[in-house]
Amino acid sequence: MTALRLKVAVVGAGRVGTALALRLKEKGYPVVAVASRTPASAERVARETGASVLPAVAAAQEGDLVWITTPDGLIGSVAEEIFAGGGFRAGQFVGHASGALPAAVLEPARRAGATIFSLHPLQSFASPELALA
Repeated sequence: MTALRLKVAVVGAGRVGTALALRLKEKGYPVVAVASRTPASAERVARETGASVLPAVAAAQEGDLVWITTPDGLIGSVAEEIFAGGGFRAGQFVGHASGALPAAVLEPARRAGATIFSLHPLQSFASPELALA
């Protein structure tokens, strides 16, 4: 699997998740799955990237690179939910973009053998369009 062949899944289709999905698609990464508690947000990302709209566990199962871009207060519980459902595996990369939380909040993914990381954007995301500008 080469870097440009990593299949991307996004769990949380708000401003950050949408901007990441759109930029990664633009750069040649296949965005294969999106999950969101807001169906319209997930459907928008799916329309623009060709991704499937799936529940969080199923979305994570589809990705080699899984972004959990939910609100900060939900990242840990979403990671635990995905772990409990068997959504993480060895060889995956699982990250979040919260500036307030360490990568350790993704410990459930590490327990499944995934590599975890966090990345704090250098700009705020007022909207996906502005984030991509």
